[in-house]
Amino acid sequence: MANITNMIDKIFTEYKNSNMIINSALKYRFSYNGYNTDVFYTQKDELQNQLLLAITVDNVTYITTLNFHKKDKDYYMQFYLPNELYEQLQFSLLYVDGHCTVTPYFETMINYIMAHKPISVNHRNELANYHNYVYGDRNNNPYFKTTKRVSMSAKMRNKIKNKYDEDLATKILEFCGTTKTLVYTSNIAESKDIEAYISVHSST
Repeated sequence: MANITNMIDKIFTEYKNSNMIINSALKYRFSYNGYNTDVFYTQKDELQNQLLLAITVDNVTYITTLNFHKKDKDYYMQFYLPNELYEQLQFSLLYVDGHCTVTPYFETMINYIMAHKPISVNHRNELANYHNYVYGDRNNNPYFKTTKRVSMSAKMRNKIKNKYDEDLATKILEFCGTTKTLVYTSNIAESKDIEAYISVHSST
């Protein structure tokens, strides 16, 4: 789990100071191992606690999200790529000096964001222009949508522990208990903030 407080504070400041009348998001584009990644931050579509990544390799774009979580006064993030995405990109994007690893990729992202200014864009328009990869396993889709009444699989439990920081993962697992699991979607219009969802539905 990485402390990303400085990066998030910078993003929040830049978002606040940007023209969001016509636009809806900040975009940072960085290159790693010869491939471009567009990193979006928006407070629309209930994505206020996430970074949205569009990783383009060989003209195919892989969409995923990175949650960040505030604990005390700091922000934390798990360096996480879904298993299916990792398998697709391990020998292209992530293969450096004979090793496949995600940490240097995310460190490059953080360093780029800290050193560069973003541009303001309409994130839905940007996403519509990519040739997007379709996940074979719908649980790898980028956006949390809802829960459903079915026992959670071990695979989903592992995803929660890997994708979310420890405090939030514990909250999610306690909320779901033995009777619910999470549902993810590729449709950004259906995206929900998982913490807000739990807060609303815990009292029902």
